[in-house]
Amino acid sequence: MDTSMRERPPNFGREYVVLSSGTISAITASATNNFGLGSLADKDDLYPAGHTAWIDRLTASCFTVPVFAGTLATIVRKYDASANSAVAITTSFNIETLGSREAEALPLVTTLTDNQRILDVGDYLYVEVVSDGA
Repeated sequence: MDTSMRERPPNFGREYVVLSSGTISAITASATNNFGLGSLADKDDLYPAGHTAWIDRLTASCFTVPVFAGTLATIVRKYDASANSAVAITTSFNIETLGSREAEALPLVTTLTDNQRILDVGDYLYVEVVSDGA
Protein backbone atom coordinates (compact mmCIF):
# COMPACT_ATOMS: atom_id res chain seq x y z
CA MET A 1 0.00 0.00 0.00
CA ASP A 2 1.38 3.39 -1.01
CA THR A 3 1.30 5.72 2.00
CA SER A 4 3.17 8.64 0.40
CA MET A 5 -0.03 10.66 0.01
CA ARG A 6 -1.49 9.80 3.40
CA GLU A 7 -2.41 12.80 5.49
CA ARG A 8 -0.27 13.41 8.50
CA PRO A 9 -2.15 12.57 11.68
CA PRO A 10 -3.08 15.49 13.91
CA ASN A 11 -0.65 16.09 16.74
CA PHE A 12 -3.39 16.83 19.29
CA GLY A 13 -1.35 19.55 20.89
CA ARG A 14 2.01 21.07 20.23
CA GLU A 15 5.28 20.09 18.71
CA TYR A 16 8.11 21.56 20.71
CA VAL A 17 11.01 23.21 18.95
CA VAL A 18 14.19 23.30 20.98
CA LEU A 19 16.74 25.98 20.15
CA SER A 20 19.88 25.97 22.22
CA SER A 21 22.50 28.68 22.43
CA GLY A 22 25.24 26.37 23.55
CA THR A 23 27.81 28.31 25.51
CA ILE A 24 27.49 32.06 25.76
CA SER A 25 31.01 33.38 25.51
CA ALA A 26 32.63 36.09 27.58
CA ILE A 27 30.48 39.13 28.30
CA THR A 28 32.06 42.49 27.57
CA ALA A 29 31.74 45.01 30.40
CA SER A 30 29.67 48.16 29.88
CA ALA A 31 28.41 46.99 26.51
CA THR A 32 25.55 45.28 24.69
CA ASN A 33 26.39 41.64 23.93
CA ASN A 34 24.33 39.56 21.48
CA PHE A 35 24.34 35.75 21.33
CA GLY A 36 22.39 33.73 18.76
CA LEU A 37 19.92 31.05 19.82
CA GLY A 38 19.07 29.75 16.38
CA SER A 39 16.24 29.45 13.91
CA LEU A 40 14.05 26.85 12.26
CA ALA A 41 16.52 26.81 9.36
CA ASP A 42 19.03 25.28 11.77
CA LYS A 43 16.61 22.36 12.10
CA ASP A 44 15.92 21.70 8.38
CA ASP A 45 16.21 17.97 8.93
CA LEU A 46 13.37 18.11 11.47
CA TYR A 47 11.13 20.87 10.16
CA PRO A 48 10.34 21.12 6.46
CA ALA A 49 10.28 24.42 4.56
CA GLY A 50 7.24 26.49 5.44
CA HIS A 51 7.05 25.12 8.97
CA THR A 52 6.51 27.80 11.61
CA ALA A 53 6.71 27.70 15.40
CA TRP A 54 4.61 29.47 18.01
CA ILE A 55 6.58 30.98 20.88
CA ASP A 56 4.65 29.80 23.92
CA ARG A 57 7.36 29.94 26.55
CA LEU A 58 11.10 30.23 26.93
CA THR A 59 13.34 28.77 29.57
CA ALA A 60 16.98 29.32 30.43
CA SER A 61 19.58 27.67 32.55
CA CYS A 62 23.24 28.21 33.30
CA PHE A 63 25.81 25.51 33.76
CA THR A 64 27.81 28.08 35.67
CA VAL A 65 25.90 31.14 36.85
CA PRO A 66 27.81 34.30 35.88
CA VAL A 67 29.09 36.62 38.57
CA PHE A 68 29.48 40.19 37.42
CA ALA A 69 30.14 43.53 39.09
CA GLY A 70 26.84 45.20 38.24
CA THR A 71 23.78 43.73 36.55
CA LEU A 72 23.38 41.75 33.36
CA ALA A 73 20.06 42.97 31.96
CA THR A 74 19.02 40.22 29.58
CA ILE A 75 16.29 40.16 26.93
CA VAL A 76 15.44 37.47 24.38
CA ARG A 77 14.60 39.05 21.03
CA LYS A 78 13.17 37.71 17.80
CA TYR A 79 14.53 39.07 14.54
CA ASP A 80 11.60 39.11 12.10
CA ALA A 81 13.08 38.63 8.63
CA SER A 82 9.92 39.69 6.76
CA ALA A 83 9.72 43.00 8.67
CA ASN A 84 13.51 43.43 8.95
CA SER A 85 13.16 44.34 12.61
CA ALA A 86 13.64 42.91 16.09
CA VAL A 87 11.05 42.60 18.82
CA ALA A 88 11.55 41.82 22.52
CA ILE A 89 10.03 38.45 23.43
CA THR A 90 10.91 38.56 27.14
CA THR A 91 10.98 41.36 29.63
CA SER A 92 14.38 42.18 31.08
CA PHE A 93 15.78 39.74 33.63
CA ASN A 94 19.16 39.37 35.33
CA ILE A 95 20.88 36.10 34.35
CA GLU A 96 22.89 36.25 37.57
CA THR A 97 19.70 35.23 39.41
CA LEU A 98 19.23 31.98 37.46
CA GLY A 99 19.75 28.73 39.31
CA SER A 100 22.67 26.55 38.37
CA ARG A 101 21.67 23.73 35.98
CA GLU A 102 17.94 24.27 36.53
CA ALA A 103 15.69 25.53 33.75
CA GLU A 104 13.67 28.57 34.74
CA ALA A 105 10.78 30.12 32.84
CA LEU A 106 11.57 33.54 31.41
CA PRO A 107 9.04 36.38 31.69
CA LEU A 108 7.37 36.89 28.29
CA VAL A 109 6.23 40.35 27.23
CA THR A 110 2.50 40.39 28.00
CA THR A 111 1.58 42.51 24.97
CA LEU A 112 3.03 40.20 22.29
CA THR A 113 0.84 39.97 19.21
CA ASP A 114 0.16 36.68 17.45
CA ASN A 115 2.51 37.71 14.63
CA GLN A 116 5.30 38.49 17.09
CA ARG A 117 4.93 35.01 18.63
CA ILE A 118 5.42 33.21 15.31
CA LEU A 119 8.93 32.03 14.46
CA ASP A 120 8.89 31.79 10.67
CA VAL A 121 11.44 30.74 8.09
CA GLY A 122 14.26 33.30 8.14
CA ASP A 123 13.46 34.53 11.66
CA TYR A 124 15.82 33.82 14.51
CA LEU A 125 16.08 34.28 18.24
CA TYR A 126 18.96 35.91 20.04
CA VAL A 127 19.86 36.94 23.57
CA GLU A 128 20.81 40.54 24.27
CA VAL A 129 22.84 41.03 27.44
CA VAL A 130 23.51 44.61 28.55
CA SER A 131 26.17 44.87 31.22
CA ASP A 132 26.38 48.00 33.33
CA GLY A 133 29.52 47.21 35.28
CA ALA A 134 33.10 46.06 35.03
